[in-house]
Amino acid sequence: MNQISSSDHTDHNRRQIVLTQKPTTIIVRVASKVDLGLRKVNRDSAAIEAKHQELANRLNVNPMAYADPGKRVVPDTGLKIVSRQSGVSLRDFIPVLRQRGYGFTDGHCFARDGGKDPVNVLVFTLDGTDNPLPPRVPYVLNNAILSGLYVWANRTAEGGRLDTVNATDTGQRGRGAPKTLVLAGNKGNSYDIAASR
Repeated sequence: MNQISSSDHTDHNRRQIVLTQKPTTIIVRVASKVDLGLRKVNRDSAAIEAKHQELANRLNVNPMAYADPGKRVVPDTGLKIVSRQSGVSLRDFIPVLRQRGYGFTDGHCFARDGGKDPVNVLVFTLDGTDNPLPPRVPYVLNNAILSGLYVWANRTAEGGRLDTVNATDTGQRGRGAPKTLVLAGNKGNSYDIAASR
């Protein structure tokens, strides 16, 4: 059994602070072949990773503490709070986000290298803004069966919390997903995977 070093334990404790807060921003990222009608952007991965590295240094956390072995290492400052799940739907998730005051503030899509599906990004915040969702977004997300869904809670430079919901569209449609992601907790600061209704 691996021993956890005192530095790893301290790092984990520093990261767990984020779990006491309600997220002010929730980003939903779905890799999909389907064009959701979002604006196309060029993503500067190197600049984003440098920003994450800088934030980790400022928060005094190890940016590589939760790197997946065998995968490309990307710096982070958060905790994975929902481990990878497949056969999951977001059918009820986005309507509940909006009921709890998260407005749709931005949407965009970026290409990935290596012929991978583009990633559609939907940003929901508590800042009072609520734009209409592009028409294709609810249709696809309400009917898509997703794989590889996981959720990260991240600390922000301002000391707040930003969560990312990440998933891949399997290309299957219908209401057949046996599970759905739900926002849980009295404060809406946690998630659960529940049986679909």
